[in-house]
Amino acid sequence: MPRALRYLLVIGGAIVSILLFLLSSASSNSDFFDKHYSWLLGLNALVAVALFVLVCLLLGRLYSRYKRGKFGSRLTAKLVFMFALIGILPGVVIYLVSVQFVSRSIESWFDVHVESALQSGLNLSHAALESSLSDLSARARTLAGEWSDLSNAAQATQLGRLSDQNLNASIVTAKGDVIASVGGHLGTLVPTNLPTPAMLQQARLSRGYAATENGPDSNGVDNGSNDLQLHVVVEIPPPLKSASLQNETHFLQMIQPVPAYLATNADAVASAYTEYQERSLGRSGLRKIYLVTLTLTLLLAVFGAIASAFLIATDLAKPLLLLAEGTKAVAEGNLSPRPIVATSDELGTLTQSFNLMTRQLYDARGAVEKNRSELENAKAYLESVLANMSAGVMVLDGDFRLVSSNQSVARILQYDFSPHIGQPLNIIDGLAHFAEVITNAFSEQNAQFATGKIGPELLHWQQQIEIPRRVDSGETSDSDDISLLARGSRLPVENRTGYVVVFDDISDVISGQRSIAWGEVARRLAHEIKNPLTPIQLSAERLQMKLEDKLMTQDAAILKKSTDTIVNQVAAMKRMVDDFRDYAKTPPAVLNELDLNVLVAEILHLYLAGDERDMIHASLAPDLPQIMGDATQLRQVIHNLLQNAQDAVMDRSADSLPPRIDVVTERVSYQSSDGSSRTAVRLSITDNGAGFSPKILARAFEPYVTSKPRGTGLGLPMVKKIIDEHGGRIDLQNRSDTKGAKILILLLKLASSHDSAKI
Repeated sequence: MPRALRYLLVIGGAIVSILLFLLSSASSNSDFFDKHYSWLLGLNALVAVALFVLVCLLLGRLYSRYKRGKFGSRLTAKLVFMFALIGILPGVVIYLVSVQFVSRSIESWFDVHVESALQSGLNLSHAALESSLSDLSARARTLAGEWSDLSNAAQATQLGRLSDQNLNASIVTAKGDVIASVGGHLGTLVPTNLPTPAMLQQARLSRGYAATENGPDSNGVDNGSNDLQLHVVVEIPPPLKSASLQNETHFLQMIQPVPAYLATNADAVASAYTEYQERSLGRSGLRKIYLVTLTLTLLLAVFGAIASAFLIATDLAKPLLLLAEGTKAVAEGNLSPRPIVATSDELGTLTQSFNLMTRQLYDARGAVEKNRSELENAKAYLESVLANMSAGVMVLDGDFRLVSSNQSVARILQYDFSPHIGQPLNIIDGLAHFAEVITNAFSEQNAQFATGKIGPELLHWQQQIEIPRRVDSGETSDSDDISLLARGSRLPVENRTGYVVVFDDISDVISGQRSIAWGEVARRLAHEIKNPLTPIQLSAERLQMKLEDKLMTQDAAILKKSTDTIVNQVAAMKRMVDDFRDYAKTPPAVLNELDLNVLVAEILHLYLAGDERDMIHASLAPDLPQIMGDATQLRQVIHNLLQNAQDAVMDRSADSLPPRIDVVTERVSYQSSDGSSRTAVRLSITDNGAGFSPKILARAFEPYVTSKPRGTGLGLPMVKKIIDEHGGRIDLQNRSDTKGAKILILLLKLASSHDSAKI
């Protein structure tokens, strides 16, 4: 900015020099001034506006810094005001004195009396010429009146008597033809200065034509000389007896030269007056250009003083401002290097030492910022993972207040929890039962941990929770509750207690299980109801056939009507049972290529917390071949088996081994019915619970057989039906090494070979 100001001041000085040169040229040459006054004025105005804009920008910048309270703005404003005042006051004084001097000096160059005398002389010459012209006009009208009754010859004779006078007289017709003429130049037969039609028209319509004109040369051409003549044209009235004949109208033209002394004096007075007016106009323009130039000089001086004040104030305050800004920046945490003052004095050394100190602090803080950035990135990555999880994740503090939750929580529970951050979970609308179950589960785990019954690796729980579905959620479901599979763990946070709850909506899984169970019931009922319908129909038809011929007509009609009613109602019941059976029929499996490991890992993600406290342990074989299966139905199978295993291990006594469930996938080989070796995929789920009783083990795949107090007995039958539809095999057995059960599922249809194999 200071460098730009210096350039602008240099350019302004050059412009001032050019304007002063133009001023001197215009003051000595009025023609030059008249030609270039407009663009000189426009250039002056443009320079003044540019300087004004520059000063306004500088003042606006200073005012903005002053309003923000920036350090150094007060000192800069004070210096600018002082230097501007020093430049403005002398400039204003000089301007006022110069304006008065120029105005009085120029006015003294011209005398008002001289201008009045010239105007009076010009008026006097005009009056003398007008008097002579009036006399000549009166004489011409008198002669025309005397000659009105004379003939053309007599008029010519009378005209000849004027030859001895200093006159050029002619009698012409209305068409401009000359009848008689006296005077004129020697050697000319016809007068050279004939009246024009306009003159004749004016003479006819008024009292005549009269004018003062420049005299023509020898050829009758007006050469613009200073010889003046009086020119008069009047109408000669026609005789009374022929007044109606327009072609007899004659005109008398009289031309009398103005005396030479009078023409010369009049011309001298007119020339002097014209020259005086030109000089007077030059006087006014000269006064204007002097005033404009002086005004521009004043503006340049004022604006230059203000700009110089900015330059000087900036140079004086720059070192102090750098140190003050650096100190303030360090206090605010900005440790970037400050610009160094390139001087050999103490201020330059001080700024260099200050920059060295801030550079050392900057390097130290850079290392801290790098570590913090890495921590923030890790936190952002974790938040992104939690936000994109399909399972809901809640973090609670020691008093079970909500600390944070991911988006899946709002999706599953149909509620926005962002306004409830920091509130206890039990006061949130609709979550009282959910909060009670979670609080009781964690409280029980904490009590067992405090008494030493369980170790820190078992401070987690898992169970199914039913919560009411919100009315305004927009969901439509067969159930009024949302079934959640929830798992809670205690967070290992130092000096405080925290909890995390992970849950997923398994309402669809529960609904599917119930639908399949009711479908099985419906098929059984349909079968049981449909069996006796056929004998009933046959018996009614046989009665009608046997008794129809043995009864009277009236009784036979009653019999026929009754048997028809029975047959029709049986047919209606058959149709109803068939519709019920078709409705309850399970949809067939849609087999597609499927990676069993991916499906198992996706399901286990709902059950695992990812640490040593997990009771489920997976061992998935690498390079497992893909199978042909229905992902939805197989997911239902795995969920059902894992739930049964969890129920089994959680019902065992507390003093037994830690609960454990093993999920294993592996590639196996078997011998097909044709003796060839085939490959299959086997899924095994093993738990260390109580195992199956002999009675249950023998009839486990039969409907309504269960050891659970609230079980339907349709879970394992449904699993077996799905595996059968996939062309596989399922086996149940108790473990021989310890307590527990083991379920083996053999899937035979591989993606590379769609044909089913028989074992």
